[in-house]
This record gives sequence, C-alpha cells and structure tokens, in this order.
Amino acid sequence: MAPCAGLAIYTSLSSYLDATQINQRDPMRQVITFIFLIMPLVAHAQLEITWLQLMPEMDSKISNPFSVLTRKQVDDLRVVARISEKPSPTKEQLELKSKLIDSLSEFDIDATEILKSREEMIAANVKRATSPTVELDDQFVKIAGFITPLAFTDNKVTEFFLVPSAGSCIHTPPPPPNQIIYVKTNDGFELESIHHPVWVTGQLQIENVNKTVEYSDGVSGVQSLYKLYEVSIEKYPLQ
Repeated sequence: MAPCAGLAIYTSLSSYLDATQINQRDPMRQVITFIFLIMPLVAHAQLEITWLQLMPEMDSKISNPFSVLTRKQVDDLRVVARISEKPSPTKEQLELKSKLIDSLSEFDIDATEILKSREEMIAANVKRATSPTVELDDQFVKIAGFITPLAFTDNKVTEFFLVPSAGSCIHTPPPPPNQIIYVKTNDGFELESIHHPVWVTGQLQIENVNKTVEYSDGVSGVQSLYKLYEVSIEKYPLQ
C-alpha cells in the first residue's frame, strides 16, 4: 500500500474514532459514519491488466497436434491437407497423398486424426480471438497501449481505439476484436504521436463497437469487444 494511502486510511479511521466517541450511544450511526469515511478509499480500486488478459484462456481440452512432430512430418501433413482441400486432385496428387499417409503411419501418426485436431484447434483459436473475458466486465482497470484516433475536437483526440501495438488499424490490419478497446472522452487528449504509448484508466465494459477507420491505403470497418468509461489518460513514461 502506498504511504499516502496508508495516511489517508489512518486519518479517516481517526476521524471515525472521534465521531464514535461523540455517538457512543448510537451504534447504527457509527456504522454509517465508518462506511462514508472509508468508501472513497475503496472506490475505483484499479486492476492493472495486460492485453493477454482480454483474451479468454484456451480450452485445456484443445492441444496442438503438431507439437510432437518433426519438421518433415509437419511438412508432409501440410501437403496431405492441401491435396485433401482440392476439389479435383490429380491422379499424381492422390498417389502422393497416399504415399505420405503411409509414411506417417510408420511412426504411428494418424494423418486423418491429426488434421481433424488441426481443424478443432483453428476453430478454438478463432473463438478465443472473438470472445471477451467476462470476468473483466465492469471492472475498473488500467492498461497501457497505443492510440488509433477516430475523432478530434480542438486538436485533441476525443474518440479512439486503444490497441496493443503502434499503427494497428492504420498501417497494419486490425488485431482481433478482443485486442481492441473503444474509448471516448469529453476532455480530449493531446496526441503527440500514435507511436507514443499511453496509460488509460476507466471502467471496462463488454460492448460490441464497430467503427470505420482510415487505413494508409483506404478505409475499413473495425470491431471492438470492449469499451472504457470514466477514463483518464496519461502518457506512458519512456525510459
């Protein structure tokens, strides 16, 4: 606990004790006095989070089927997958596919099962990238990131996407929806550069937001799964 916070608690508790000495015969009033004195100290307790926490954890039942394979075995499976996806493979391609499957089976590798597991892993990753972390809903958080501006007022950015890397949604494609936070502030923020990180603090809520962002070579719709309310913005200290 920071020294100033400890001093504030001590001062409030001292005031509380003084008040209870005056109201010793009124226990309910003592409780109410204590609640009102301590409330400002616990309100808006910040939870400093990282971007990975905005992405739900991977299902423990889903594993990477390629983690125990050699580089050549992975390459062989890749060829098998490509041939399997062709609508009209040639005779030579089918023969190559059969040969590779037989070769993999010599190492107790079931190509069909592994490719099925691959599809399950891809689906799980897509779901993970497009789902919010429900435990963070309505939490008062602090997170560092970069600003992708959406609107300005008097040379101050008043509406933006907070993203984990500089230039996202402008020079590079947008990150997954749960790696983007929509922020709107009435006070505005003097943005020196999109490459300068900031700290943003506020109440995080799960909310689907769609905005149009201007790329370096056009415009595109960008989706966010989070929105920050009651925000304060400060520059991230660079060493």
